[in-house]
Amino acid sequence: MTSYRQRDLEQGSLAQIRNAGVSVFGAVPEDRVMLGVTVQQISEQLGGRWVQDPVNTDACIDRFLLGGNIMDAGHTYYGRYANQAVIVRAERPDIQMASLMEDTKCLVLTGGSEPTDYVKAEALERDVPLISVTGSTLSTAEALASVLERATPYSQTKVERFRLLMRQNLDMEALSAVLTTSS
Repeated sequence: MTSYRQRDLEQGSLAQIRNAGVSVFGAVPEDRVMLGVTVQQISEQLGGRWVQDPVNTDACIDRFLLGGNIMDAGHTYYGRYANQAVIVRAERPDIQMASLMEDTKCLVLTGGSEPTDYVKAEALERDVPLISVTGSTLSTAEALASVLERATPYSQTKVERFRLLMRQNLDMEALSAVLTTSS
């Protein structure tokens, strides 16, 4: 259920279902982590090349940011979200470094050039994988538009997140009681 529909669901549909005598244990909200893809899946989707030995290839990415000339400070723009990959031209170490200072999980470097040694060292220090692609930033972003189709529930991160969502949003005692008596 999307966050926009939660109030409607609680006051409308769920109330009607409960009034009809049906047990309702809660509703699990939509969550970006559950739609995330791994760094490995991103690399495969793009046909990318690892700039360094790949690390954290199983990190969950649920947001893509474009590295560009932004009006905000780097920490304001790149510090907004966790689990992000940044798509940026390989010739922009200033933007790459700004994103590496925040919670960036992966840098996708466009244009096919090598990043500077300084960027490589910082990425290595922070365990951030670097993927190099030959396409432009725009064509790379377009190529990633369909990457969410590759999302699967098979990751420890997603299992843990779903467990948390269930505990926060479902009446686990009532659900457990029903499951125990029906088996």
